[in-house]
Amino acid sequence: MGALSKNTIDFDFCGIGTILLNNQFQVPVFQRPYSWEEKQVKELFYDIKTAALTDKSEVYFLGTIVTTYNEDYLDVIDGQQRLATITILLAVIRDYFYKVEDKDRVDHITSKYLQSKDLVTKEILPKLKLNESDNDYFCNYILRNPDDTARKTVATTYSSNQKIEKAFILLQEEVRVLLQESDDEDLIKIIQFIHSKLSIVHISVYDDSNAFTIFETLNDRGLSLAISDLLKNYLFGLAGERLNEVQANWIAMFSMLETQEDKKIIIEFLRHYFSAKYHLVREKDLYQAIKNQIKSKGQAVSFAKELNDNSKKYIGILQSDNDLWKGYTSETIECIRNLNKLGFVQVRPLLLAVVSNFTIPNVQKAVKMILSITVRLLVVGTSGSGAIEENYCRTAQKIYNKVITKVSELKTELKPIVPSNAVFKNAFKVSTISKHYIARYYLLEIENFLRKTENDELFPSSDEGKLNLEHILPQKIDEKWSNFTEDTHKAFYKRLGNMTLLATKINSDLKSEAYSEKKIVLGKSKLILNDYFREIDIWNASQIEQRQEYLSEQAISVWKV
Repeated sequence: MGALSKNTIDFDFCGIGTILLNNQFQVPVFQRPYSWEEKQVKELFYDIKTAALTDKSEVYFLGTIVTTYNEDYLDVIDGQQRLATITILLAVIRDYFYKVEDKDRVDHITSKYLQSKDLVTKEILPKLKLNESDNDYFCNYILRNPDDTARKTVATTYSSNQKIEKAFILLQEEVRVLLQESDDEDLIKIIQFIHSKLSIVHISVYDDSNAFTIFETLNDRGLSLAISDLLKNYLFGLAGERLNEVQANWIAMFSMLETQEDKKIIIEFLRHYFSAKYHLVREKDLYQAIKNQIKSKGQAVSFAKELNDNSKKYIGILQSDNDLWKGYTSETIECIRNLNKLGFVQVRPLLLAVVSNFTIPNVQKAVKMILSITVRLLVVGTSGSGAIEENYCRTAQKIYNKVITKVSELKTELKPIVPSNAVFKNAFKVSTISKHYIARYYLLEIENFLRKTENDELFPSSDEGKLNLEHILPQKIDEKWSNFTEDTHKAFYKRLGNMTLLATKINSDLKSEAYSEKKIVLGKSKLILNDYFREIDIWNASQIEQRQEYLSEQAISVWKV
């Protein structure tokens, strides 16, 4: 494709193999690395195989690829994951023909779809260059011939390199299975199908600013694009001559967040940071909200830097062993660990504001208070309320705007949403808990509170292997538990008053033993929680209620606000 004039937008509907044959592509440095998982790779291969090996002549529409003109290469603004995966499949088929010593077909696939040679310099030029973190690995492991020494020694440096390797191995296996059922003529059919019938709409524009507009147009017309991609391209479009600066901050932020296994982490961070700094926004409205807030080049540059800086703190909030917590007390680190264990994500905008603006001593006090409020909200059952998240975000904005600078002011601001002692106790004494990790956390915190009272050694919540959750009334009852009907068992089995903690081995030995047997073991336990059972001779619904009443009285002090 030749150079385009500044106002030209060129559309071409053709096979993706034809596109690779006639052009050379590169993924710009600011684009995300290779990210396809096994499911996506398998689905693509299955669709190609099914369409290519049937007698039907219809084309298969793969989607849209958006590129901008950049001297010898076309910069891929959208579509790099599909281009890369198709190239990997072509390389796998090339390797098969290399193995069976079909040199003509090896040369055909290589020269048309994988790499070409410069006429003057004789330099090998890949048809597709990936971004900085993936290109060396892609060229050496995928594009080179199987017996090339560089291919045998290349190492996976980034997680995206590993995904490229996994895609290659997966497609190798798919091709191997296919050849068990047929011959290599099916591979020829797949190559021909990729060349002319695996079709895409190739949109080529003059520069990035036009490409960013195309991105938004595609999204408006229902072709799904990730919010993060839309935002990235919007900020890049505003950046002008400071594009490199915005790109560098965006890449640093993206790389920081991509270390997490949670695929939604990037969107969650963007939403939580924006909600903390400006106003609460729902995910579906995030892109438009940021567009309404960030409108100039200077704002885009500043916002990209803020995202980079705050992404590091956000990761710290998710990891109690992160360097962010160096210099903090073990109690604060334990609070962060427990906040994450409880999975209360609505509090993250507030935590982000606190760690970004408070001194270490104030952060420590605030984190402890926030954990207590979180537990109270969870027990009362209002943690998922939109009003709670709105209050947290509004409070975070006041912290960023220096309206709130002290923990006492933070406490006053949050007071309207904090359940009172009476409300908290009443909810706690009737709470039924299905999630074992939550019940275990509640009981362990009460145990440690009792131990502090008696100056005993505490049990860290991170040491989960030593203590297990024990249900006094077991999950399945027999004649040993005849004082419980099916209905009362169902009503009281998951009550917190029916649960305690025991050393792991002892817990596994008890199983469904009668209460008389369990009492003997509980009496030998070193946990203060289990002292309660020494004076209890029978275990029934009334005893469960009484013990939960006792636990609720402790809870008021454990999670004091």
